[in-house]
Amino acid sequence: MLESTIKLAVCKIKCGTESGSGWLIKQNIVLTAYHCVENAINDGNPIELEFNFSGSSEDFSAEIIDYDEDLDIALLSLEKVVEYEPIPFRDALPMESKEFYSYGWPVDKLEIGHKLTGSILQILTSLKLGNDIEINIDPSNSLGDYSGHSGAPLICDGICIGIIRYSIENTIGAISIFRIRKFLIKNNIFEEELIDKGLETPKLASRTEFNESFDNFVISNKGKYIFLEGAHGIGKSTFCMTYKTQNPSIEYFNTYSFTHNRDIINVAHLAQPVEFVNWLNMQVSMLVNGSTGVASKDEYSKLIMQTQNVIQVLGRYYSSIDKIGVLFIDGLDEIEKQDRELLKKFLGLLPQIIPSSLVIILSAPSYRQYSELLGAKLRQESCIALPSLSYETTQRFCVATLAEERCDPEIIKLICDKAEGHPLYLRYLIDLVNNGKSDDIVELPLLEGNILNYYESLWYE
Repeated sequence: MLESTIKLAVCKIKCGTESGSGWLIKQNIVLTAYHCVENAINDGNPIELEFNFSGSSEDFSAEIIDYDEDLDIALLSLEKVVEYEPIPFRDALPMESKEFYSYGWPVDKLEIGHKLTGSILQILTSLKLGNDIEINIDPSNSLGDYSGHSGAPLICDGICIGIIRYSIENTIGAISIFRIRKFLIKNNIFEEELIDKGLETPKLASRTEFNESFDNFVISNKGKYIFLEGAHGIGKSTFCMTYKTQNPSIEYFNTYSFTHNRDIINVAHLAQPVEFVNWLNMQVSMLVNGSTGVASKDEYSKLIMQTQNVIQVLGRYYSSIDKIGVLFIDGLDEIEKQDRELLKKFLGLLPQIIPSSLVIILSAPSYRQYSELLGAKLRQESCIALPSLSYETTQRFCVATLAEERCDPEIIKLICDKAEGHPLYLRYLIDLVNNGKSDDIVELPLLEGNILNYYESLWYE
């Protein structure tokens, strides 16, 4: 989200003798610090909000929805819906050294507001003075008194990851969204699943036989790279994101995906070497020692070395628990659409040799397209193709997902014949039937020949 848009969603809060900051977490709901509205709870004082960063003051009254005194947070309901966009948030902890900014309304700058900038100093394992994120404020925008900035959003990479708190002990820090997650879930702000829900998986067609074959392939290729290939829409990304091994000697580590949530991610950004290294460092640090790691800003040559070091640490961890760790990197073709040189730099991060307790799976439609870039890291014999769904699996999936009144044997047979085991086409056909367009699928061609070529070409446009 743009900084200029985030700024507009931050409000000034007045309640009795207290003043503070808050921000739109939903269109008509504001999140703030409990102590900013304590006078309303204890003495019945009214709560007044002003959104002045737009240049023209807009005043609103608010009522308390819920609060948690121990966490020092409160949710407020506005009298009417405001025109500003809510600030996106997530419960992932930030990395140490990550830069942040925060707009708020401290008493020293109560009329014009203030922008704090700085970096994440450390992530605490428990609350200390009400904070679990220690911050370092840039001297150029430090203040003598931060009273009133409490409740302001802590922004990293355009996402709110915490709430600023200024306590009576004269300490300034933040409490993470992660720490208040249960409170947000209770109030239907945060769903039980992560905000970044990912693939729609209410019902997934299973590939039981392939899963077993894949596990065996992983074991026979431990300490190597594997290439998972298959036609567009065949289900590679779903497989990478939802992989569950049945073999006790294998453990799924994580997936770095360029296709997951395609509408909201920036592939060129994710493919930047520093972004991948920081992601990998964070995931490994969380797994090995429960910390978020330290953000890197190094030049490319140092990032290559750092990637190798982090992968070695991951390898030692899986070796210590006598398992094979599996890391997926999905959607190399999405990088190539952006910039083949960027893909070359991304693949250049990956070490030539990886620990014997690891397997790294790269996924794209075709190995041959990337064989030159991969070189000796990955050969043809380490490729495995994701097959189409079996006819029986396709039938079972139709029964599970078709509306009850449309689950007719003839319709199911027609869908299965048309789809030919292609998951994306199968889903399309089922949606047509569920929307009352059963007759339309009779006229649709099989997914082969010209239509398959046309469908494949769409992915490259």
